[in-house]
Amino acid sequence: MKRRSLLIESAGRLLALAITAAGLSGCVQLDYNGQTFAPVPESETVELVNSVKAVPPGYTLIGYATMEAGDGIDIYEIREHFQEKAREVGATLVAIEYVRRVKVGEFTPPGAGSNRINDVTDSLGTTAGGAPIRITAAGTVENISSRKTNLFVIRAKALFYVRTTVFDAEMVRTAADRRDTVESRKENPSAEALIAKPVESKK
Repeated sequence: MKRRSLLIESAGRLLALAITAAGLSGCVQLDYNGQTFAPVPESETVELVNSVKAVPPGYTLIGYATMEAGDGIDIYEIREHFQEKAREVGATLVAIEYVRRVKVGEFTPPGAGSNRINDVTDSLGTTAGGAPIRITAAGTVENISSRKTNLFVIRAKALFYVRTTVFDAEMVRTAADRRDTVESRKENPSAEALIAKPVESKK
């Protein structure tokens, strides 16, 4: 019964590690911080350059996006994700600031080690300190030398731009909208502003 419990516990650990590794390899998280404009139509192209220095004149920065993805993602997928987000927030130019491969942990993959495990007669477990062990059919405990595998993720950042003419026009429109709102409030005061203040009695 003890051997069975150790085997189930070990299998659970390996499954959790496998799920973690699979999640890191398939998940893409992208966050945007900045201003938003009207989405870019599908008929128009969202340009992309590989460095901030390559941004041509006539563009204004409106924000940036950061991405974290599994180690299996390639540069073409990274670009596509950034361009899709740029189109969504109205940016017409993307400049890649960096793409980095970052180590986030390590784990021991199933089957790692110099000692062979007999799946029928042996079971796996760990010592109190966490070292992997093998319990043979005879009841003896043997240490298993293990090989750890590093876990990596890809982290990237890109800057989003619009044409300066578009940016200026949007700022003018926004200022006009605010001015109209202020004028409207002056002409149509709120109910709270119309409530008469109590008259102080004269002594």
